[in-house]
Amino acid sequence: MAFKRIVISVPESRVSEIKEAAGEQSVPSWFAALVARRLLDQESDRLWDEWIAKAEATATPEDLEWVEEAVAELRQFDAEQEQQSRKNASPWE
Repeated sequence: MAFKRIVISVPESRVSEIKEAAGEQSVPSWFAALVARRLLDQESDRLWDEWIAKAEATATPEDLEWVEEAVAELRQFDAEQEQQSRKNASPWE
Protein backbone atom coordinates (compact mmCIF):
# COMPACT_ATOMS: atom_id res chain seq x y z
CA MET A 1 0.00 0.00 0.00
CA ALA A 2 1.36 3.38 -0.97
CA PHE A 3 1.20 6.21 1.53
CA LYS A 4 0.94 9.94 0.97
CA ARG A 5 1.76 12.53 3.54
CA ILE A 6 -0.91 15.07 4.43
CA VAL A 7 0.12 18.05 6.49
CA ILE A 8 -2.47 19.78 8.63
CA SER A 9 -2.24 22.84 10.80
CA VAL A 10 -4.00 23.20 14.11
CA PRO A 11 -4.16 26.11 16.50
CA GLU A 12 -1.22 26.10 18.87
CA SER A 13 -3.65 26.06 21.78
CA ARG A 14 -4.89 22.61 20.66
CA VAL A 15 -1.52 20.87 20.26
CA SER A 16 -1.26 19.71 23.86
CA GLU A 17 -4.86 18.46 23.80
CA ILE A 18 -4.19 16.47 20.65
CA LYS A 19 -1.03 14.96 22.11
CA GLU A 20 -2.93 14.08 25.27
CA ALA A 21 -5.75 12.48 23.26
CA ALA A 22 -3.22 10.41 21.30
CA GLY A 23 -1.78 9.10 24.56
CA GLU A 24 0.90 6.47 23.98
CA GLN A 25 0.14 6.41 20.24
CA SER A 26 1.97 8.73 17.90
CA VAL A 27 -0.10 11.73 16.85
CA PRO A 28 0.01 10.83 13.12
CA SER A 29 -1.14 7.25 13.86
CA TRP A 30 -3.86 8.44 16.21
CA PHE A 31 -5.10 11.00 13.71
CA ALA A 32 -5.06 8.47 10.85
CA ALA A 33 -7.15 6.07 12.96
CA LEU A 34 -9.58 8.87 13.79
CA VAL A 35 -10.00 9.76 10.11
CA ALA A 36 -10.38 6.09 9.12
CA ARG A 37 -13.13 5.64 11.72
CA ARG A 38 -14.99 8.68 10.36
CA LEU A 39 -14.71 7.38 6.80
CA LEU A 40 -15.98 3.96 7.90
CA ASP A 41 -18.96 5.61 9.61
CA GLN A 42 -19.79 7.50 6.42
CA GLU A 43 -19.45 4.34 4.31
CA SER A 44 -21.78 2.46 6.68
CA ASP A 45 -24.36 5.23 6.39
CA ARG A 46 -24.08 5.14 2.60
CA LEU A 47 -24.54 1.36 2.49
CA TRP A 48 -27.62 1.56 4.74
CA ASP A 49 -29.10 4.26 2.53
CA GLU A 50 -28.46 2.17 -0.60
CA TRP A 51 -30.02 -0.91 0.98
CA ILE A 52 -33.11 1.03 2.02
CA ALA A 53 -33.47 2.52 -1.46
CA LYS A 54 -33.32 -0.96 -3.05
CA ALA A 55 -35.69 -2.43 -0.48
CA GLU A 56 -38.30 0.23 -1.17
CA ALA A 57 -39.14 -1.53 -4.46
CA THR A 58 -40.28 -4.75 -2.75
CA ALA A 59 -40.75 -4.00 0.93
CA THR A 60 -44.04 -3.29 2.59
CA PRO A 61 -44.53 0.07 4.29
CA GLU A 62 -44.29 -1.73 7.65
CA ASP A 63 -40.93 -3.25 6.66
CA LEU A 64 -39.56 0.14 5.68
CA GLU A 65 -40.83 1.75 8.86
CA TRP A 66 -39.15 -0.95 10.95
CA VAL A 67 -35.84 -0.56 9.08
CA GLU A 68 -35.90 3.24 9.34
CA GLU A 69 -36.58 3.02 13.09
CA ALA A 70 -33.76 0.50 13.54
CA VAL A 71 -31.32 2.66 11.60
CA ALA A 72 -32.37 5.74 13.57
CA GLU A 73 -31.77 3.87 16.83
CA LEU A 74 -28.34 2.71 15.64
CA ARG A 75 -27.39 6.21 14.58
CA GLN A 76 -28.57 7.60 17.93
CA PHE A 77 -26.52 4.99 19.76
CA ASP A 78 -23.47 5.80 17.61
CA ALA A 79 -23.95 9.52 18.25
CA GLU A 80 -24.15 8.93 22.00
CA GLN A 81 -21.02 6.77 21.92
CA GLU A 82 -19.19 9.39 19.87
CA GLN A 83 -20.27 12.14 22.27
CA GLN A 84 -19.02 10.10 25.21
CA SER A 85 -15.76 9.44 23.41
CA ARG A 86 -15.34 13.16 22.71
CA LYS A 87 -15.89 14.01 26.36
CA ASN A 88 -13.16 11.57 27.30
CA ALA A 89 -10.51 12.20 24.66
CA SER A 90 -11.29 14.56 21.82
CA PRO A 91 -9.37 17.77 21.31
CA TRP A 92 -12.28 19.20 19.27
CA GLU A 93 -14.97 19.58 21.92
